Amino acid sequence: MESVAELLIIGDGPGAADADLAAKARGVPVVRAAPRESPGDREEAPGWPWPFADDTAPSDGASTFPRAFLGGAGSVFVDGPAGLRQARPRRVLIAPRLRPARPSWWEGPARITRPGDQAPARVIVVGGGQTGVEVAAAWAALCHEVLLVESADRILPGWDADQAATAREALEARGVVVLAGRRAVACAGGTAGTRVVLRAGGGAPDRTETAAVAVPALGWRPVLGGCGLERTRALLDRHGHLEVDSRCETAERGLYAIGAALSLPLTPAGARGQAALVAAIAAGDSPAPLRQALVPRVISQPVPLLAIGLSAAGAAARGIRAGTGRAQAPDGTWVRCVSDLETGAVIGLQAAGPLAGGFQPGAEAVFDDRRKVEPASAASEPRVAALAPLLATARALSTNERTAHG
Repeated sequence: MESVAELLIIGDGPGAADADLAAKARGVPVVRAAPRESPGDREEAPGWPWPFADDTAPSDGASTFPRAFLGGAGSVFVDGPAGLRQARPRRVLIAPRLRPARPSWWEGPARITRPGDQAPARVIVVGGGQTGVEVAAAWAALCHEVLLVESADRILPGWDADQAATAREALEARGVVVLAGRRAVACAGGTAGTRVVLRAGGGAPDRTETAAVAVPALGWRPVLGGCGLERTRALLDRHGHLEVDSRCETAERGLYAIGAALSLPLTPAGARGQAALVAAIAAGDSPAPLRQALVPRVISQPVPLLAIGLSAAGAAARGIRAGTGRAQAPDGTWVRCVSDLETGAVIGLQAAGPLAGGFQPGAEAVFDDRRKVEPASAASEPRVAALAPLLATARALSTNERTAHG
């Protein structure tokens, strides 16, 4: 163990298997390990439908991995068939599982619906952000009635307003009832179902909703217990995510983190990219750094949405004088570019519609002011490359005001 662990991967969450494969493809000796179990590690995700619950559970092969935890000063303790041994791998990668965030006042039953189970008649989804929108869409395909509750005045409050409106329209087309401006303050299960108390501002009376299942869709939290991070210099943010630099390295030299460990938007493509970055570093290469501000946010259902960088409102909040340009494809897919009118650089991109995800491959060119957005630079796939003219149009329109006043 001590002589072959060039890269030790602790965890079996998003990106772990990708890092393993990418490193081995580069000839890097890799050892996989699972963290020591902590209280609550075996707790199932409360109320999550099967497409999401499966992502929070350990993989089938996790039980075959040795247990490992950080010992500080570059050392790792591995508890394998030969007993507890100390190792000093050159690099350690943390790729934890994740579970839904659950507020302290939540007392709903822990229940997971899987294929073949009888679907509940009614489900309440609390939280209308990215997680809640996707959860509500998934439940809409499984049960008769879904109520989506959001405390802000609209769903997806951190997204572009047009994207939020597109998502709401798609949810309502699936039969989801959207209730904005109400904050959940209590949840308790009983024989008659789960009761959720909703509170509005302005002294309005509380409203109680009852359903067979209530789901806290308030984001994700990494399962980092048992990793031994308290023995390192690694820093956590207020939500329990690890802070990393543009190389996915923590404040502890040689300790890296990807996927659910980070506060960045979590997508399969994003986790794969982070895994490839760490694998390249482990192989001795100098890959392009991770541009954290430009990590895409992606929603797959009820309608594909893509957001990178700043929206027009986000730019205004930062005091940036911005211009916007929007272009639309025949199928209704639209893309908007947000440009800094002082420099002409693109600082944001939003897309919505069936082909929204196709804009992501060309994003690097869009955000580089020195490069032209050409079909060949967007992607080799014809369907994606055909979207490049729309990107170019939206980008040009977003800088028109700068040209007019230049």
